[in-house]
Amino acid sequence: ILDTAVRVFCLGETVAVPLFKHLREKCTHAEARAALDRILRDEVRHRDFGWDLLDFMLAVDESVAERVTTALPAMLGELVKSYGLGNTAVAEEDGVMTDEDRAWGLAPPREYADILARTIERDYRPRFEARGITVQPAT
Repeated sequence: ILDTAVRVFCLGETVAVPLFKHLREKCTHAEARAALDRILRDEVRHRDFGWDLLDFMLAVDESVAERVTTALPAMLGELVKSYGLGNTAVAEEDGVMTDEDRAWGLAPPREYADILARTIERDYRPRFEARGITVQPAT
């Protein structure tokens, strides 16, 4: 449960919030905009659930912080290999996207990598460290 809470909710849903916000910013097609509006509202709730669940687990089991500290580099590594510059397709793509594609709520993979990198520093690190969990580099 702990691994799933951290991987899916604390990490996945936390990065989903700025990602979907970014996709929504230049989205002008009504159907896509409505979908992104709904998704963004849900992602915020999912993110908050994950951090609340982690807080509960930390309160009932003193070994949780150490266990998360140990597992976190590999979990972050999975994200970097999927959405970050650790993914060759992301690292090598040119970042070009048409205005029409952006109007449908799309963004190039390189922007996903940038959002992930910012999320690690602006969201993950302060949230985990406030809970006594050390954030080591991704492996």
